[in-house]
Order: sequence, then C-alpha cells, then structure tokens
Amino acid sequence: MNLLKLTSNNFLINLKWLIIGIGIIVLGFSLMYSKPVNQFNEFDHNKFSFIHLSLAPIFVVTSYLVVGISIFKKN
Repeated sequence: MNLLKLTSNNFLINLKWLIIGIGIIVLGFSLMYSKPVNQFNEFDHNKFSFIHLSLAPIFVVTSYLVVGISIFKKN
C-alpha cells in the first residue's frame, strides 16, 4: 500500500514537470513567431531580433530537455 502511494506521488511530480515543459515549448515557439512579410524588398529588423533568434531557441531546447527528463526519471 505504501509503495502505491509513493509511485502515484512520483507520477504526479513527473506529470507536473511534463506539463511545465510543454508550456515552455509553446512559449518558445510563440516567441519565434513573426508576422509574414507583404513586400519582399523591405527589410524588417524586428524579424532578426535577439528574442526571435537567440532567446526562443534556448527556451525550446531547454523545454525539450525538461520533457525528456520528466519522461525518463523514475524517482
């Protein structure tokens, strides 16, 4: 009986980290999004900002690591 309680508690902890990781994935991909260009001869500096090119991929890679750890962690 005590083992089942411990197992369900670990499952809930891993599920919490899985949901957090998926939320950070959604946040990272939404930070990568930028509006489409209507005219191709205009250069839009907002598409090449620090958030789009550096910060968002760091969020996505980190969140994939969090999701992977939450799936494979036993206790």
